[in-house]
Amino acid sequence: MDPSALRAAGRSADGAVAHLRQGGKAFAAETDRAAGALGAGWQTAAAMKEVSAAWLLALRRMADEVEYLGGAVQKCATNRQWADEEIKNQISRIRTGK
Repeated sequence: MDPSALRAAGRSADGAVAHLRQGGKAFAAETDRAAGALGAGWQTAAAMKEVSAAWLLALRRMADEVEYLGGAVQKCATNRQWADEEIKNQISRIRTGK
């Protein structure tokens, strides 16, 4: 597995996280505006606000998870590169007797 490919995959999570966070804000704002247009007495307006809040929470959690996983993939790349170097060093020591 190529560490640079892993790093690139991990960094690509940043764009997905930004998209999720921005999309969540836009969705909530539009839904709340539509609910507000219905007026306070409508059950549909209250339900729309509940749905909006639930989706926003779900999108925030998903963004947090994608952000965490992106970082984990980048750490995996670093660990892989370190392990490769360590194995090369150990083989070299075995060959040279040191």
